[in-house]
Amino acid sequence: TVQAVAAVKPVVSFNAGVDYSESLQTETNHLLNFVGQDEWQGGREAGKALIAAGVTHLGCFSFLDYPVFDSRCGGAGEVYAEAGLNFTYVKLWLDEFGGSDWGSDAIMAGSMIKALAKYPYFNGMLSLGGGCYSWMSRGWVESGRSLDDLVMATFDVDQSVIDLIASGALIMGNDQQS
Repeated sequence: TVQAVAAVKPVVSFNAGVDYSESLQTETNHLLNFVGQDEWQGGREAGKALIAAGVTHLGCFSFLDYPVFDSRCGGAGEVYAEAGLNFTYVKLWLDEFGGSDWGSDAIMAGSMIKALAKYPYFNGMLSLGGGCYSWMSRGWVESGRSLDDLVMATFDVDQSVIDLIASGALIMGNDQQS
């Protein structure tokens, strides 16, 4: 484990989430440094951008049980609470939305359709991973909504996210590597 390695060798934590990285530092572990973003603050910045874009009820979608995702959604949710706006953290990995049976865009879009049926009032979405736009937008459309009404931001930027921002499909991407 990382903790065992850190007990005998100096470690630099890269892009693992500041909370997780800080948990590695003990009297016997040797965490030299953390390189990355504060995920909570990243969520706050995404929340501010979505509010500025007119999103009054944000759905923050997590597709894995991963503490970094909790921080990202938590930061966005905090900004929404401060503004008196509506926010819902949707954990797609729960059984009610399809569990952890991920694999294809069709399966993931099906999970989105189930989530959007439960929460029909969203007017914006925050994705916690860069490759999510295809199945999230597919679920949005297949649930009877227009892409013209979708305001979405994401984390984890790659070239596809940059292209989606340039086309206007995404309002922003958040990534310390960008």
